[in-house]
Amino acid sequence: MLVEDVQLDKVNSGDETCRISEDLDPPHLETSLREVGQVNPVVLIDRDSDGMMIVCGFRRLRALRRLGHSSALARILPAGSLPLPEAFRLALWDNLSHRQLNPLEAARALFTLRRTCGLSEDSILRGYMPALGLAPHPHVLRSYLALHALHPRLRSQFSEGRLTLATVERLASRPAALQAVFAATMAGIRLTASLQRQVLDLVDELAARTARPAEEPLLQREVVEISADAGLAPHEKGQRIHDLLYRQRFPRISAAEDRFAAVTATLDLPGDVRVHHDRYFETQAIRVEFEADSAARFRTLAAALEKAARSPEIDTLFQIR
Repeated sequence: MLVEDVQLDKVNSGDETCRISEDLDPPHLETSLREVGQVNPVVLIDRDSDGMMIVCGFRRLRALRRLGHSSALARILPAGSLPLPEAFRLALWDNLSHRQLNPLEAARALFTLRRTCGLSEDSILRGYMPALGLAPHPHVLRSYLALHALHPRLRSQFSEGRLTLATVERLASRPAALQAVFAATMAGIRLTASLQRQVLDLVDELAARTARPAEEPLLQREVVEISADAGLAPHEKGQRIHDLLYRQRFPRISAAEDRFAAVTATLDLPGDVRVHHDRYFETQAIRVEFEADSAARFRTLAAALEKAARSPEIDTLFQIR
């Protein structure tokens, strides 16, 4: 393959068959090209009237265009010399030679190998899954093939670190409507990894109870109002939406929790003392915790607990259901 100077207007940038990178605009690439120029040539296949197909170098070509270049250094392969599976194999190993693909890129690669290149499942399991750092099991392959169809906004949120891999893997197998609504909800809120799992559980359970579409719990007016509340920080919005869904899913437990909190407040205990009920109020057991950094503080907290023990409200605390 000879290196040639190719006019960019002859390159078909719309054909992304061999694309692997999720982020096509890495922040330092333009700076590098501006400072020292193009060091490594891109790889193209000359398809005559269809323009030149990009095999390797999507990001370099985009950056060169943004910088106003009219041409790029390229190795050009004649049409028919490299079948599509081999061309994509070249692109994949070119990427793997210097970096580990992220989950969305691995999903894109597996989708292209299976659906576009037509490789058998067994060939992918044996020949590509280990190279991608994935277990060579059919269910892992199916999970990643589904991940490739993830909603674009969810892809962005995952790339930004706002969604966990477990969350996007779970959403990838769900209806497009739920993916779109969840992405819209997440645009203005933040959820920890644990809350992401819990919110999805609650959404599923609420939808199952009403036999309605899974996205409907997130479309209700209260959720929309919380998401739009400019007075709340994103993590506060996320917690409030979780709490709202929890109360709707478990109304009796939520009511019992409110009564428990109200009675506990009447005991006038110091903030260092924490009183916990059985999670689902299935037993009368109560757990009391406190921390003391000195003997004097210990005595103070113990005295506060002794005073609370004489309050008639203690009996009420053990009767809440």
